[in-house]
Amino acid sequence: MKKVVILLIDTYRVTVSPFLFTIFGRGCRHKIECSVYTQDAISKYGAIKGLKKGLKRLAHCHPF
Repeated sequence: MKKVVILLIDTYRVTVSPFLFTIFGRGCRHKIECSVYTQDAISKYGAIKGLKKGLKRLAHCHPF
């Protein structure tokens, strides 16, 4: 399950993330992007707990 979630995040980073930067004209406000942080959390804590930590960071970031 961890590998599938990490693969989905990699796909997001390659396909969607560059377009969001082009549209909104700004990047992530953190030094380490939320997607990289989430991948690290998934690798360390497992899929469910890692996704929770990633979503918590994304909510803190206020990207929208």
